[in-house]
Amino acid sequence: MRRKLAHPLYLTAIYCAFGVLWIVFSDGALQALVADPGLQAVWQTAKGLLFVAFSSLLVYALTRYALARQSRLYDALQLRTRMLQQAQRNAALGSWDYDGQFSWGEEALELLGQSEAQAPRHLDQLLALIHPGDRPAARRALLALLQEGQALHLSLRLRQSRDNGEYWLQLHGEADRPGHALGTLQNISAQKRDEQALRESEQRFRQLFEQTPRIAVQGYDRERRVIFWNPASEQLYGYRLQDALGRRLEELIVPEAERRQVVAAIQAWHLGGPVIPAAEIQLQRQDGSLVWVFSSHVMLRNSRGQAEMYCIDIDLTEQRRARDELQVSELRYRELVQEIDDAVCLTDSQGRLTFLNPAWDRLSGRPGHSCLGLPLGDYLRDPAGEPLQATIAALLTGHRSHWQGPALLLRAGAEPLPVSLRLATGSEPRHGLHGSLRADGRLLDPGQETATPAD
Repeated sequence: MRRKLAHPLYLTAIYCAFGVLWIVFSDGALQALVADPGLQAVWQTAKGLLFVAFSSLLVYALTRYALARQSRLYDALQLRTRMLQQAQRNAALGSWDYDGQFSWGEEALELLGQSEAQAPRHLDQLLALIHPGDRPAARRALLALLQEGQALHLSLRLRQSRDNGEYWLQLHGEADRPGHALGTLQNISAQKRDEQALRESEQRFRQLFEQTPRIAVQGYDRERRVIFWNPASEQLYGYRLQDALGRRLEELIVPEAERRQVVAAIQAWHLGGPVIPAAEIQLQRQDGSLVWVFSSHVMLRNSRGQAEMYCIDIDLTEQRRARDELQVSELRYRELVQEIDDAVCLTDSQGRLTFLNPAWDRLSGRPGHSCLGLPLGDYLRDPAGEPLQATIAALLTGHRSHWQGPALLLRAGAEPLPVSLRLATGSEPRHGLHGSLRADGRLLDPGQETATPAD
């Protein structure tokens, strides 16, 4: 009310000040300058006319100034209104108010999918537009706003879906006086779809790692407390989910001697230090036994921007056992090869020697290490003294799978030694040859040889 009266009072004050000053100063000047009463009457009339003229000019100037100012304010208001409408359209936001019945802005009616004639004016009409599943909550919230003045913050679905999906609106409102409220509504369908997609993605992520029996996955917060522990982790480390949640990584599965180092590495990573590399490491089960795992690590950010570390561990127990058994087997094989009287040789795919046992030194008269890398055919001849290059080439190219027969082993500083020779390619010719040579006591009679074509 004071703002409405301020401008008229301002104009009135100026006019009164002008009138008082005119009367006081003009009467004094007239009496000082004109002594004749007849002339004073004439000048009084002229003075009145001048007052009317000047006061009219003053009123005109003040009115024009006020109108110009009002026009500028109106233009600024129009600009702000257009900007607000544009912002509301861009944000899919509309406004409403309630004063005995609902009044809706243009954007709000568009969001509701209603024309001005169809606009809901009463609570029941508005509730009829809302999805049945959301009506009870919407009724309680709106009544609390209109009757008790409680602030309104509500997400709800409209009864009629749009764009082949649910149509979500968010209502905000507040009471500014008894029986009167105003607020906004906004289209949040895209946000809801994104939230649903995120929930589905998180659900798939959880199902993926919860249903992989051989891959143990654990999640830890910034303080290294367990926030995720899949069934494979239970099987690998022995802790049930309810026993592991909330406990620290180093307390559960890190051997005591390694705990300080592991904690320091994780803290450094959180502070921007080096990433913990994937590696084969030993971790500890609930019963205190150690288990070899291949452990990978990744740092993620949750919806609140907080860092979370996830560890993906693969149990290497079977691989380690197989590796150990293979090493034992290879050791026994090497010991056997070193002790037997037959010379054993291996070649690469080009027929060059890659392994010779000590028996080669005795039979050929050459140290085995000096022959490695040289073609096997350089040291072998057939009984007629011809090179065996063609036979070796047939094996390496896959035309034969194995060959055996009599041959001559060229010796250093001595006559060639008759030997029984066996050569084979194994499952793949590209892996080279393996063979054996035995002196005196041949497997086949002289002049006899056998060969098996490749499959």
